[in-house]
Amino acid sequence: MADTSLKRVGTISYTAMLTEKRQFKDWKKPTVLARFTEQNGASTMFTLLDDAYTQFKDLEKGRIYTLKISGSCVKNNGSVVKYGVQGLFEVRMSKTCTLTLAKEAWPLELPYSFQAFANLNQMEAGQTVDIIGRVMTVGVDGPEKKTITLFAEDMKQDVVLLGTHAQFNVDIGDVIAFKDARLTAWKIYRNVTTGFMTVIEKNPRERAGVVWPSEGDKDQPKQKAIRLNLPTSLPIDKANSNMRSLVSDDNSKGDKLSLEFAVTGKIAPLTTEFFQQDPPLTGEGDAEKYCYRATITDMTGDMHVKIWSRACTHLFGMQESRLRTLWEDGLQNENKQQDFLHQLNATMTKKWIFCCTGKVWSPDSKNSYPDINVDDVEDISA
Repeated sequence: MADTSLKRVGTISYTAMLTEKRQFKDWKKPTVLARFTEQNGASTMFTLLDDAYTQFKDLEKGRIYTLKISGSCVKNNGSVVKYGVQGLFEVRMSKTCTLTLAKEAWPLELPYSFQAFANLNQMEAGQTVDIIGRVMTVGVDGPEKKTITLFAEDMKQDVVLLGTHAQFNVDIGDVIAFKDARLTAWKIYRNVTTGFMTVIEKNPRERAGVVWPSEGDKDQPKQKAIRLNLPTSLPIDKANSNMRSLVSDDNSKGDKLSLEFAVTGKIAPLTTEFFQQDPPLTGEGDAEKYCYRATITDMTGDMHVKIWSRACTHLFGMQESRLRTLWEDGLQNENKQQDFLHQLNATMTKKWIFCCTGKVWSPDSKNSYPDINVDDVEDISA
């Protein structure tokens, strides 16, 4: 960890780049959280309230500032677990300080400690992590959520950009480095996400400790770095039986019940009818999301499901915008359809574990039906 120029005594002249900032108007007290990084790479977390909130809220990320602050505002870092900034100290201010733009500029050189993708599966939720990879896919889930898939060599990992990070401009092929991203967990999913103070660098300058990952063979299948915490896979006939019981229980008890389970099977290959039907998308424009109605088959039977964005991205091997373009091209050019179908079926027809959530759909007071949604998939064809 690099040494900081901050001290807990006297008045300190502190020069650092604003590398991350989040403004929270609706907290009990309006708050700015800021991350400043000195030229040697030392980062410090700032919590800014009252008059300091007003002074700092419009500062620009990527600019270098000189602050004169009292040592009484410098505290031992008690926010590292909550916000992930590893500095020795944190700063808490409610009054204004002398603040000017620094006279000299210098390039940002964060001291990364990158984790190999293979190590991510061994990490626990709540830990922070530095990772670097090439962008494989980009999916926008809304104004405050964007999911990108990074790859390095033969492995890939989804990273979820949250809040203002979702506005970060990312293109396929970019090299993206994350400083202090977070491991999170929800149900069977463990993810890498951005935290409030995560720093994102696009195409960072190569230097000691920062080496761009090899492009490798981009067409070769990539293994997920963080694996799903999968439940025991059920035969489809057993899963269907459980769903019928769920519908029966829902009718008798008047409760809205749900069932989480997994099945292993395959989906039939796409045919030229794919281009005659509507594409498996819902929504409009940039907000289109996957929603694919399909039938999963194993030796015991068939199951009708709806497959959503996270799972479809793996099944189709591409994001929604790319599928829309391909579908429209095939619709207008029949001579291209077979090539497109071959590309799509290369991943579609693999053997997958389907992670399902079963619910009861009641269109009226007299009828109830099983409603099975696939939230994610795991490729087990290898």
